[in-house]
Amino acid sequence: MTYVALNLELGNWDSVLMEFLGSELTWHVDYALCSTNDLKGSYDSNPHVTLFYSDSEHSEALLYWETFMANRDNLNYFRDTATLTVSDAKIDLFDNPDFLVLKLNLSESNCNLINILQNYNDYFSNKYISAQLSYNPHITITYLNKDTPRHLIEQFSNKFIHKEFKFPIKSIQINSREYTL
Repeated sequence: MTYVALNLELGNWDSVLMEFLGSELTWHVDYALCSTNDLKGSYDSNPHVTLFYSDSEHSEALLYWETFMANRDNLNYFRDTATLTVSDAKIDLFDNPDFLVLKLNLSESNCNLINILQNYNDYFSNKYISAQLSYNPHITITYLNKDTPRHLIEQFSNKFIHKEFKFPIKSIQINSREYTL
């Protein structure tokens, strides 16, 4: 597996996590999946945006060079901007066959860094994946059981409509190593 991500500080994201912990959604968390995906407990307390993911193994040294050198303009933009901002928040789901991913969507209309995120994903995908996959940038909140009542998800999501979140940029992660910007 190969993984490149933009790690973020909590910023005002803790308000979402506290609201989640106080909701009935916690009764529907898939704890086994959370554990498998390195979530400590029932939610992701280390917000990040995946820039690239592949089931294949790729050289960490090469990925480092491609992240920091070949894409230095994008990297400098992250450094100069220093904060990922999400306005008009939308929380919804990835509906997988066996589980649900509760997430904050990042899109062209609500995220200040969406073009840079897309640039990184396009670069890595074109280089390492033969078939272009759809890139859906997001920040994971948690993994839920498939049978989670949709009305609970909607109630939770509605609490954050039109909210703005600011995430100071912390680092780039390549597989298990973290590199400060």
